[in-house]
Amino acid sequence: MRPVSYAALFATLLLWLPARAQAERCEEQKLASPDGPGVIVRSDCRRIEGEFRNGLLSGRGKVTHADGQIEEGDFRRGRLWGIGRIAYADGRVAEGDFVDGMMNGQGKLTWPDGRVHEGLFFNGSPGGPGRYRNARGEVWAGMFSGSGELDGRGMHVLRDGTTIIGEFRVDRPVGDVTIEKPDGTKEAVSYDLRGRKLAREAAPAPAVGAPAAATPAATPLLR
Repeated sequence: MRPVSYAALFATLLLWLPARAQAERCEEQKLASPDGPGVIVRSDCRRIEGEFRNGLLSGRGKVTHADGQIEEGDFRRGRLWGIGRIAYADGRVAEGDFVDGMMNGQGKLTWPDGRVHEGLFFNGSPGGPGRYRNARGEVWAGMFSGSGELDGRGMHVLRDGTTIIGEFRVDRPVGDVTIEKPDGTKEAVSYDLRGRKLAREAAPAPAVGAPAAATPAATPLLR
């Protein structure tokens, strides 16, 4: 077996990298007119097509990126503004109302593994009334924080149909909540601020020498 020359490999890499970077660049294509329908190709291989005003996408349009991301819908000054859709390179899809390139207002965000969030968005993140379904089929519905967790009045529907209704903090139930079973029976339950279930009645004192009762575990996050 011939010995590997690391110096030769390094020299080859130095020659290959600039050529690779050059290959990933595209020849620019400019507009024939700054106003009206047209197509632009940028040096980074973005393809911009649609209605232009003063050289910027304004009206219906589409932007295709080199990594496969596609933005399409209503544009203003080159940004998604109005009804639009973004298909990201990682498989996520955002569709709804956009302002300055970000989802603001009613929208829907879908992940490739089946997760879906529908409702109000603010600067691209869920915030306000909405509904989230995870990949296992569980559902959270109600008021969501700007970081996407159920935070306020809401409900959590488990896979077996059991529904927890009440106040939530960071997806966990807090305070007095109602648990509705699939058979229609209801149970009143209380949780502390850490999502730990509280006993409805005081437990009797343990006998001398008996182990102390375990602290109730916090309700796990199942996202």
